[in-house]
Amino acid sequence: MDHSSYTPLENINDYRARYTVETIQREFLKLRQEKPLGKITVKELCTRAHINRSTFYKHYEDIYFLEGAMREQLKQLLLGKLSGQSIDDVETLTTQILREVRAVGKDYWALFQSEEGGSLAEEMFLLCYEKSYPVLRKNLTDLSEEQTAYIYDYISAGSGAIIRRWISGKMKEPEELISKRIYTCVKGSLRAAGNKDF
Repeated sequence: MDHSSYTPLENINDYRARYTVETIQREFLKLRQEKPLGKITVKELCTRAHINRSTFYKHYEDIYFLEGAMREQLKQLLLGKLSGQSIDDVETLTTQILREVRAVGKDYWALFQSEEGGSLAEEMFLLCYEKSYPVLRKNLTDLSEEQTAYIYDYISAGSGAIIRRWISGKMKEPEELISKRIYTCVKGSLRAAGNKDF
């Protein structure tokens, strides 16, 4: 679903409209912690947010669009915090991502847990492609671009799964430990990718 028609929260200048959107999003996140996306109705959300349905539809097409827009908003927030930072290696990038995830994670936990629309944690790694792919490419000079892209996809999916497990455990372990686990898996993948049979 295309979320290009969605107005990011920070671009809403009218105080009442911004308050309404914040209320919708806050109540939606509470509902997402209680039940799967497909079980949430616009009527139920409107009741909890103390708004009418027309107000909801002024801002969002439907519940799925709302979740997609919030995922996009979160991705942009996290990427904004990472932009401009020097990324020299995968472990550093991962630790920075995990710190930002922890900073917003309590509020957006349900979105990270959602499997609808794919793993948000994995999407974060795919969005960091521009910064991290050159680092990976530097370590895989003997592989073609296509082979390197396969490795990157594999690492993104695996890293996303580790982060999902960390988040579902309420982020009890330090970011550095999770980053180390991911980095260990990445190193193993890089060693395997160096095999001529790959």
